[in-house]
Amino acid sequence: MIFIGDISSADVDVLRLHVEEMDRVLEFGVGMSTQVIRHYSNAEFISVETSQEWIDRTKENLRLLGIREDVDFRDYYTFEPDGKYDVIFDDGATEFRLP
Repeated sequence: MIFIGDISSADVDVLRLHVEEMDRVLEFGVGMSTQVIRHYSNAEFISVETSQEWIDRTKENLRLLGIREDVDFRDYYTFEPDGKYDVIFDDGATEFRLP
């Protein structure tokens, strides 16, 4: 599968290995990782982002690639965790990682 973005094929393989059998995935920072996670996982998938522009761009890339778009996109500034997650992937802006 070819994805739109700039992560390496090795990173794609690592993401795939960590999300394939999971039930609940949380991601910080939408983009190519969102495509990879949704392509390889049937998990409930929540993706948190600071930029509506990136969310819109990611939705369009999912559509262009024929990857189902059932991702629960949430705004970083209002996001509150709700339960446990099998995988938490943080590829968001560095300045927001600690909080």
